[in-house]
Amino acid sequence: PDAKRTLIVGINSQIGAGLAERLASENLPFFGTTRNSDNVSDRVIYFDLLDSDVSLPLQDFDCVIVCSAVTNIAECEYQPEKSKRVNVTKTIQLIDRCLANGCFVIYPSSNAVFDGTVPFNLPGDQPNPKSMYGFFKLAVEEHITKNADGNAAIVRFTKIITHQSPFLRSWRENAKMGSEIAAFQDKFFSPIPIEDAVTTLYTIMKKRRAGVFQLGGAEEI
Repeated sequence: PDAKRTLIVGINSQIGAGLAERLASENLPFFGTTRNSDNVSDRVIYFDLLDSDVSLPLQDFDCVIVCSAVTNIAECEYQPEKSKRVNVTKTIQLIDRCLANGCFVIYPSSNAVFDGTVPFNLPGDQPNPKSMYGFFKLAVEEHITKNADGNAAIVRFTKIITHQSPFLRSWRENAKMGSEIAAFQDKFFSPIPIEDAVTTLYTIMKKRRAGVFQLGGAEEI
């Protein structure tokens, strides 16, 4: 980040927005991309992964963090072809272009590459995804591992939590209305505050650390 600028692809995502805030606080030069034309500014470039005619000036960036994706697990199940086009085909094309331009790539992945039968998987454990979302993440991971030649980091997160996480928003709204709050009783997860996720990505970016990393909460709840 000190030599050139950082590009956050999908700056309006929860990770992208958090990382942008951190970089701004450190006075480091960065740009972002958005597929919502209303969000374009002097620091935010219009870019839609599905639009092949839109290219990015990747030669101007030292590091690219690929946050843009279909993250809704149900949507990946119900619309697998469209989701795969975004999460795998177009993401790999973008990553290849980044690598060809000498960019260090950071790819936020997920513990969904595992089957969920074992808590606190280690980075070297055998992946075994059970969802389309997990299969998509693993496909990109495998491509990076084969092709990045030490110029990329894969960061697997468990569940990142912000004040705007959909289930928390829903609970708050139901609580205000005095409605029943629906919660799972048979699902465990390991929550990570967005601040911890951002610090991890920032550290990897600053040190340009290649490899596979995993971040989860201190416990499963």
